[in-house]
Amino acid sequence: MEDFTDRIIDVIGPSRVPERAPIDWEEVEEKVGTELPRDYKRLLSEYYRVVWGDFCLVNPRVGTPEHSNPLEATQDLEEILRDLYEDDEDDQEELNDLTNRAGEPLTLVSPPLTFYPSVPGLMRWGGDGNGWDYFWVVDGPPDTWPVVARTEAGEWWDEHAMSMSEYLYRMHTQGRLCRSCPQVYEDPAVFKETGS
Repeated sequence: MEDFTDRIIDVIGPSRVPERAPIDWEEVEEKVGTELPRDYKRLLSEYYRVVWGDFCLVNPRVGTPEHSNPLEATQDLEEILRDLYEDDEDDQEELNDLTNRAGEPLTLVSPPLTFYPSVPGLMRWGGDGNGWDYFWVVDGPPDTWPVVARTEAGEWWDEHAMSMSEYLYRMHTQGRLCRSCPQVYEDPAVFKETGS
């Protein structure tokens, strides 16, 4: 998969926080239990924080608002989903309904829904202001992990056989990529690196 980090940097420009502490990726990856994709590490190393349009990347940089690593973010979401859908068999069936808006099953992920550290499993790398969650399908070398998106209420999923950086770049320069998501970006060019 192609790394679009240079293209993203060209669009959003240089960091506005030059005196940021570095991220200890070796420590982060040790906590997560696997190597992470290079585009994710590079983008978060380049900027203090990445909030672009409605997207916000899970950020392991200590001191950033709501800092977390992708494993912690995945475990937090998994716990919420399991609590919401644990009551009965119908709830479990709904949780494992991995289909897009057209009702077609996903091809990159298959039921039952599994999260990393299970492999293959989903690892959360970001979210947006509309309650969507964005994941990698952890299976194989990190730079080949495709993107899967989930609506806030989990009614639909969508999948993209592309890197996280390509997904972000195309979403912000070409518009909607997910068949299941509405056009939600009033001003997708707005990039925020700090909490403001």
